Amino acid sequence: MLLNDLRVLQDFFEIAKAQHWVSLSDISVAQDAYLNLMEELEKTESHSGVRPRYAGSDPAGSNPAEPEISDRQKMILEFIKNEGNAQVHEVQEIFPQLTKRTLRRDFEKMLSQGLIVRVGENSNIAYQAKY
Repeated sequence: MLLNDLRVLQDFFEIAKAQHWVSLSDISVAQDAYLNLMEELEKTESHSGVRPRYAGSDPAGSNPAEPEISDRQKMILEFIKNEGNAQVHEVQEIFPQLTKRTLRRDFEKMLSQGLIVRVGENSNIAYQAKY
């Protein structure tokens, strides 16, 4: 969960740089620090074979049948469920600060976890919730 949050934070760093919200040198320092933290957490997880617990985590552990998705992906999934289906450009209207590429990565993750399905082809591709 923490690693997912850090990955989302990295996306926000990219947005901050693209939108010139902060100086590139300041954001680069913060981004490097978070990348180092992510690397250390990934090493910890891969060496121990057990995911470390973090403050605020469920004391009983997470449900392995329940896929981990970011808050943004939860919002996208909720939008898809409410609308019946959605295309990337429709979701981008909700998140105008994000690129289509970033949103497509979110869709790919949800596809790989079996939360959504892709329907249509070429420029008529849409996504529907599986449940």
